[in-house]
Amino acid sequence: MADRENVGKLNEEHWQVIHCLRNHYLANHTLPVMKLVCHELGLDDGCVSKLFGNPEKAWKVAGLPDYGEEFEAYVETSEQPGS
Repeated sequence: MADRENVGKLNEEHWQVIHCLRNHYLANHTLPVMKLVCHELGLDDGCVSKLFGNPEKAWKVAGLPDYGEEFEAYVETSEQPGS
């Protein structure tokens, strides 16, 4: 999936984000706030976009279900400066 999404070879930080996204989804059935994912993992703000290109790619690479319009709206707002 990472190849299909043009993410490249996954490193340890990629896997930390993937596991965090999966764990959050399994526990809450919701999207986590990406800024909080980075903070929780001790990574720089914007880590999801830096590692995957955008949150949608991270979500797909993590193998989580498509959220459709809700996800699209979230991605648009989470990528704006200051969000």
